[in-house]
Amino acid sequence: MTVCPLYRHTGREGAVARGKLTLWELFQAGRLTSPEALREFLEYCLLCGACADKCAVGLPVPDLVKEARAEITSQIGSAFRPSWVLARLAWQAPHLIPLAAPFAPLLNRLKDWLGEESGLAYRLWPALSLALQRFPNLQRTPFRQLAPSYLAGRGSLRLAFFSGCGTEALFPQAGLAFLRICENLEVEVVTPPEQGCCGLLAESAGEVEQSREQAKRLVQSFGGLAVDFVVTACASCSYRLKRLGHVLANEPEAEAARRLAGKVREASEFLVQVAH
Repeated sequence: MTVCPLYRHTGREGAVARGKLTLWELFQAGRLTSPEALREFLEYCLLCGACADKCAVGLPVPDLVKEARAEITSQIGSAFRPSWVLARLAWQAPHLIPLAAPFAPLLNRLKDWLGEESGLAYRLWPALSLALQRFPNLQRTPFRQLAPSYLAGRGSLRLAFFSGCGTEALFPQAGLAFLRICENLEVEVVTPPEQGCCGLLAESAGEVEQSREQAKRLVQSFGGLAVDFVVTACASCSYRLKRLGHVLANEPEAEAARRLAGKVREASEFLVQVAH
């Protein structure tokens, strides 16, 4: 309770890891018969892992919550909710980001109005309004339209760069800064044109099939590259890419996914551990 941000905000036992896992056990035992009510409590979790870090017995709470979400989705299907919408938008991100980028000033102005300036929007959709207040601006030019697809190097080190939705649409300067460092270090970098979303949103929302399909596409795009490392400037993407072997454990691509996951490094991790 002391480390759970949602418990501090709501004061509800169901928001804490112990509460969610108890409800999940009751549901599996047939003593809780409302999957919709359980889904509501499972949706509370931010998957931040603070409870897992403090757990005396080492329970992997975020993984258990994601498994429970996936099971609920398999039983009653997907529901129209923010995480469901975000997962599907991310699925189409390679197509949507270039289409939306020219309208960035208008979209950012609309976001600011709904998030900060419109009292009516706050009264009608308080959760959406508060979320938009903190959402970063969409950039007018996506990362891969700014970045070179290939940087020549002089040493033996060769890496592939994974941009991800955040770097591509919201923080292209982070990716460009990493590429400049690689250029100064004379590290060879290839940025494959066909990438797509890492799949973390779909996995977190319990959309298992979509998550696996995205993982398979990443293995197809990056698994055959002759590189020493796959690097991303997004910590969330790094977390997901390192788990590709787990996500595809029972699929024909399992071994290729494990090899690819072993090459993944977050940008700061790569610079400190490899390129120093």
